[in-house]
Amino acid sequence: MVTTSATLSACYRRMPYADPGTHNALDDDRYPRQAVCRRRERTRRYERLTGQAQTDLAWQTAGTLGTWYRRWKQQTVQEADLQRMLCPWHAPEAGGACLPEVMK
Repeated sequence: MVTTSATLSACYRRMPYADPGTHNALDDDRYPRQAVCRRRERTRRYERLTGQAQTDLAWQTAGTLGTWYRRWKQQTVQEADLQRMLCPWHAPEAGGACLPEVMK
C-alpha cells in the first residue's frame, strides 16, 4: 500500500491530538485508525532516516566508515540495517566480508 501525504494529512485531521507522538497506550484500543496512522508515520520516518544514512554512506571513504557507523547508530538506525548497508559497500575489496572493526 502506498501512503501519500494526502492520506497522512487525512489521518492527522481525524486524530484527537496534534502530535502523533503524544498519546497513551489506551488510545490504540479506542482509536485503531489513528494507531495505524501513527505506525505508518513512524515507518515513514525510519525509512527516511535509513535513506539518509545510505546516501551519506555513498560519500564515505574507508577512513571515515567508523565515524559514519557510530553517527547513524546514535540516530536510532538499527544495527542490522547499518550492517546491510555497509556490507555491499565493502564487498569489492573484501570479497563480500563485512568490516567487523568498524562495527564496534
